[in-house]
Amino acid sequence: MDAYPGTIDFDGTETWDDAWREVNSFFLGELGAPLLECSRLVLMGDEIASACLVGMWAERQRPLLYYVMTAAGYKGQGLAGIALQRALQATAAAGYAEMVAFITEGNTPSEKLCLRAGFERVAE
Repeated sequence: MDAYPGTIDFDGTETWDDAWREVNSFFLGELGAPLLECSRLVLMGDEIASACLVGMWAERQRPLLYYVMTAAGYKGQGLAGIALQRALQATAAAGYAEMVAFITEGNTPSEKLCLRAGFERVAE
């Protein structure tokens, strides 16, 4: 939850319950089948410092980057880039030729992260 305050994707009204429901819906497959073998965590001790969660975009049958997040205390250390690169490697190893991401317009950190990782911007 502390990964989002101060970002364009946080409007200030989300609660821990909201965050739990959203992430839980990912793991339950309500958004599309989670691809846990392609998802990655960066751990610092026993704490999740960063996460990259990948699921199947059912409509297009392509892996979709559902979440990239870094705990507030670990931001700016390149951990999201590590998680994303490892997720891309795992996705390729699983036989997928590409991964898709939808980024909120104006989410500059996510845009830069994905562009550095090799994603290409496409028109809507």
